[in-house]
Amino acid sequence: MTSPLWNSPHSSFPPANPTSGQLAAARFRLHAQHHPVGHSALWAGGAGVVALLLAGLLTAPNLTEPAGVPGWVLGAVAIMTLAVALLAGAAAYSIVRGTPASPETDPVRYAVARCQAGTGSPGPDERVNRTARHMVDHLVHVSNPTYRFVPLLIAAAAFAVRPLIDMAGSGAETWTLFQFVPAAIIIVGMVVLEPLAERERDACLSFREQYDSE
Repeated sequence: MTSPLWNSPHSSFPPANPTSGQLAAARFRLHAQHHPVGHSALWAGGAGVVALLLAGLLTAPNLTEPAGVPGWVLGAVAIMTLAVALLAGAAAYSIVRGTPASPETDPVRYAVARCQAGTGSPGPDERVNRTARHMVDHLVHVSNPTYRFVPLLIAAAAFAVRPLIDMAGSGAETWTLFQFVPAAIIIVGMVVLEPLAERERDACLSFREQYDSE
């Protein structure tokens, strides 16, 4: 399928060679689509390690006698770590299963197609355009601010619970303020990502409209 619009000088084309970051992201997404169980297991393991490190960071100021740590504390940390790992793995599997598997298996062409969708206009390569059109509906969905930011808000609130409890109980110290850092980083990230998400969504909508009109 060829169109004068796609050969128009006003259309934007992605670079012929994707960057190393774009190529790595393409390999990551293709691996997720073709190996959903293994991909979910990786997410579960990573989330478990992060949860374990955070649990240690938050409890460290109170552990003046590491040898005398109550057994229930260790049990609670183990249960929390396992719960976070299982939830992360289940969430990753759910997301992967909800992502349409791409007919394109070459990571280079897949990366170029994703870039093409982000330009807002179809390009001269029909195969790239078909791949981009196949992924664009999902890109529109995940670039919705609600989809992106509700989980981040929940995470920020979860990180803020402990220091807020300390402050409400008059147990606030200098360390308490540092415990707000993860929540603050998440909120700042949301502020930075919001315009990028809107720009990506507008570009994908434009690509879909132009492709479907031909």
